[in-house]
Amino acid sequence: MAATPFLSVQHVEKSFDNTPVLLDMNIDVEKGEFVVLLGPSGCGKTTLLRILAGLIEAEEGRIMLEGNDLSRTPTHNREIGFVFQRYALFPHMTVRENISYGLKIRKRDKQFIREKLATIVDLLELGGLEERKISEISGGQQQRVALARALVIEPKLLLLDEPLSNLDAKLRASVRVNIVEIQKKLGITTIMVTHDQIEAMTMGDRIILMNEGKIQQSGPPKELYANPKDRFVSEFIGSPKINTLPTTFDGTSFYLGNSENSITISLTDMCNWLMTTPPKNLPANNYLLGIRPESMRIASDGMFLATIAFLEDCGADTHLHLKAYRSRIIMRINSCDCKQAVNDTVPFTFLDKSLYLFDLEGNRLA
Repeated sequence: MAATPFLSVQHVEKSFDNTPVLLDMNIDVEKGEFVVLLGPSGCGKTTLLRILAGLIEAEEGRIMLEGNDLSRTPTHNREIGFVFQRYALFPHMTVRENISYGLKIRKRDKQFIREKLATIVDLLELGGLEERKISEISGGQQQRVALARALVIEPKLLLLDEPLSNLDAKLRASVRVNIVEIQKKLGITTIMVTHDQIEAMTMGDRIILMNEGKIQQSGPPKELYANPKDRFVSEFIGSPKINTLPTTFDGTSFYLGNSENSITISLTDMCNWLMTTPPKNLPANNYLLGIRPESMRIASDGMFLATIAFLEDCGADTHLHLKAYRSRIIMRINSCDCKQAVNDTVPFTFLDKSLYLFDLEGNRLA
């Protein structure tokens, strides 16, 4: 008999103004796991997080934590820590007062509060800031205060609602490392909402990619990157975004481009490039090829030709924006290898086992 999951979301549904937002959501989370809810704005990820916190109520389904049904349990009795997108700190209080607020309303004694405060301040490197008002500390420090306030009550479950969205790019990179280090050190089960796939890829043990109120795919970050189940997943995971090239299959060969500028690829060659073998007796039809920018390379013997429309210098990498076969394509190469200029014509090829094949509805075929 399978062990009971630490957290189980069972058939949860929610609508606003008769518009479905969550549709039959089912998620199991193991103790100590860091799960990221990822997806575009409006996909329902924040709604699900707020249902977990008890801030809104689901219309259908149950929330089970350690085998106990929390569906009708008030927020303050759920043993859950919540870090809001805008932190929701009390501006008139000091750092010390903000962090200890949750313990005070739980009527913990002063000695206990002092000891817990000292531990959490040390853990989050907030020493020396205890008597400052919130307006007197930086955005990164405010983020750590919000995290400290959530952790000091020793929650069974930590919920993070886009906790890095108010920070600049440099600070986001350092703070996300800090959050993961703390999460692993404490072993606290964590669910984070983000629309940023880089945050999801670098922070989560598992990504749950949502779209239109449903789970599109769930798995480790590398799994969603390397083995997307459909076009939506392939386009949402990866930066720069995957390229999609229209192609026509006539039963024996694939064609890229139009009658004025086209190239023919035999089924044998295509099978060398495709991630997996295409279905037997693939119907003659129009399809889409997916290729990641890092899975292309400039090659003197490459059978494909493209014109450089723009060079994007990103430091260590350069992104070549190419025009080829009715498509705009991005190729990512090492900047040290970039000797090309705008309007140059370059030959290129694909790495073996790097192409995805989708039908026009976005279903992955190979």
